[in-house]
Amino acid sequence: MMPMDNDRHLEAEEIESYSLQTTPESDVARVEEHLLVCTDCQKRVESSDVFVRAMQDASRDLRAKKAPAARRFGVGMPLFALACAVVVLAAVSFLFPRHTGEIPPFAVSLSAIRGAAGEAQAPAGKTLNLQLDLTGIMHDLDYRVYVVDQNGKAVAMTTTSHPSIPPLQRGTYFVRLYSPGDELLREYALEVQPAK
Repeated sequence: MMPMDNDRHLEAEEIESYSLQTTPESDVARVEEHLLVCTDCQKRVESSDVFVRAMQDASRDLRAKKAPAARRFGVGMPLFALACAVVVLAAVSFLFPRHTGEIPPFAVSLSAIRGAAGEAQAPAGKTLNLQLDLTGIMHDLDYRVYVVDQNGKAVAMTTTSHPSIPPLQRGTYFVRLYSPGDELLREYALEVQPAK
């Protein structure tokens, strides 16, 4: 493992290893030192810990029940264990997506201005990095951000500390900023157009 640079976040493998308590002893101090100062990595470790505990609980429950469904259908334990491993790997990939080689997100600046003049535009089919105008709002809090369609149906959710959302289809959307106490603070208009 490489020495920790304070500007570099922990890699997904480092977080997974830390949650599984398999981090090499020589790297534990470095990882824990980074976690003391990096709230983003702290949150990622918390998510990983929850996931690991859920998988361990599910595994313990399956062992306690001795997997009667697998025996009933003639599937051996090795095949059942392989299926569980595939599910775990898929979930880890979902929690810690790799960004190497991917197209960088499209940055879209959103201003809380009423009318068409305040409507930001973004291309369809691209990951969006929302740059919200937080003028007059405390910046040291992590706010929830919901993207809703014209009917008010939520299509994406993120936070101000991780403002990227998956690609959207063509249409008009509203980006809503909520306080930690669930108070609607701002609403931004977003027009997603076909990519050129």
